[in-house]
Amino acid sequence: INEAELQEILDYFINGSMPYFVVYLHLLLALVQEQQGNLVEAARHLAQGFQIAKGYYHHAELSKTDLARACALALELEVAEAVDYAGLLLTTRLTAWAGPELKRLSRHPNPKVARKAQELQRIVHRAARPRLHIKTLGEFQVLRDRAPIPDSEWEGSQPRLLLKALISRGSYEVPKDLLKEDLWPEDSSVAMENKFKINLHRLRKSLEPTLDKTFGSSYVHVKDNLVCLDPELCQVDVETFLSCMRQGEQLESAGDFKAARSSLQKAVDQYGGDFLITDLYAPWAERKREALQRQLVDALMHLAILEEKHGSLRQALKYCQRVVKMDPLLEEAYQRLMLLNVRLGRRTAALKIFADCQQALRRELQIEPEETTRAIYRKILERARSGGGKNTS
Repeated sequence: INEAELQEILDYFINGSMPYFVVYLHLLLALVQEQQGNLVEAARHLAQGFQIAKGYYHHAELSKTDLARACALALELEVAEAVDYAGLLLTTRLTAWAGPELKRLSRHPNPKVARKAQELQRIVHRAARPRLHIKTLGEFQVLRDRAPIPDSEWEGSQPRLLLKALISRGSYEVPKDLLKEDLWPEDSSVAMENKFKINLHRLRKSLEPTLDKTFGSSYVHVKDNLVCLDPELCQVDVETFLSCMRQGEQLESAGDFKAARSSLQKAVDQYGGDFLITDLYAPWAERKREALQRQLVDALMHLAILEEKHGSLRQALKYCQRVVKMDPLLEEAYQRLMLLNVRLGRRTAALKIFADCQQALRRELQIEPEETTRAIYRKILERARSGGGKNTS
């Protein structure tokens, strides 16, 4: 089929209001015109075709290779009506076919075209990177596309320690100097900098064995002396836990108790164990571990309150019991346990909880329970002596 016949067919479909075929024929004619050196006509067809195509995807009749070529031609000819949509197609629908075209354009003599191609190359490269799932609550593990990175791909323990230290400091925009002080506090500034550079490189290679120097590390970024895990490509369990915590607290403050309970339960479920339990004696890990333990206790106490409001007394009781195991000196948990047991008709159990609280405080702090705790105890005892209420254990 020749150009004249294609134009005749195009006119037919335009008159017939069939945008699917109009787009296809405009792009096909653009490629034909480009082959013949008629770049002005090629640009005209690209502008008309992509203007019709914007907002939906109707190019099934055109091969992916030809469509990628048409998109690249729109970039190369700087067709204003087509550049944005063409770039979108190259970085979403056509990533498997975009590489050769973008590579060619990245060396284009027009700097504007080259820069645009390089920008799209980065997007395509990034989209192909596997996501990382980093577990620090309990056993430390880094999963690439859900599969654990094997020990053979880690270049010693130091790169892993650098990653752990970064996460302990919050994962995002951590001053480089803090990490150096955490890991090599006794070294000189020059030695610390050298170790940081070496282990940053090793960490990047461990996470991304196929690291392309053209694009740099996909997962660990350094800018203005701030180190950051990529928030889109790296999912860290600690950050998920903290995010669910914040969301739950906000929902609770807004009065949406059902949604708050759901978010806080997600946070508790995310907590698979204490933070970096194999790094017990690293001060930076210990600080984070203790902070997260406090936040877990806070989440459990909030859940106990919400469950009690919802009428789920036994579930509230379980949350409080878990709190007491984690923090045997938190009187608020004992107080709530006593009251919940009373509401469940377990007066004897409530009195025993007071005794447990008293014993723990005497043993660890050499103090007696506070007045609120003693007042709850006295009230339960009075009812027991008067025979009021149930008396089950």
